[in-house]
Amino acid sequence: MRAKTTLMRLINDEASPQYQNIAEARKHLSESVIDGIKRLHWKDFELLVDLIFRASGWRRLSMLGETMKFADLELEDPITHDKYQVQIKSRANLADFETYSNQFHGRGFRKLYFVVHSPTEELAGIQPSPSNVELILGERLAAMTVELGLVDWLMQHIK
Repeated sequence: MRAKTTLMRLINDEASPQYQNIAEARKHLSESVIDGIKRLHWKDFELLVDLIFRASGWRRLSMLGETMKFADLELEDPITHDKYQVQIKSRANLADFETYSNQFHGRGFRKLYFVVHSPTEELAGIQPSPSNVELILGERLAAMTVELGLVDWLMQHIK
């Protein structure tokens, strides 16, 4: 009987109850992670973003915490050798994003990532457009934190 039920579920493209439970728990975890990220000190938030990119296989070219005129991090994809800049903000509005977007002219960098955990509603509501500037907000940041195994690190820094 169980095999028949499983077969019918697969034919009908329905998720198993176990899958649904895990998906729901992951959703709640991501929501909690967003709240946890917002509690980080700004230096720890910068470090978390650095850890996310490095856990994705990218190399940091700049010194973390180094004062740079335009970006907080400079990174390199070790396979393509493309270079990227990252601007990290705890809070930002649409004007902040547009200022950085308009000032980014590449200068040897393929893309600018603008990372914000607490954007204004106006910034959170903009539609992504094909551009060399990419916006990463709380929900995506939380998903990356979970997917890359950084939840324990986050918990240690907000305890």
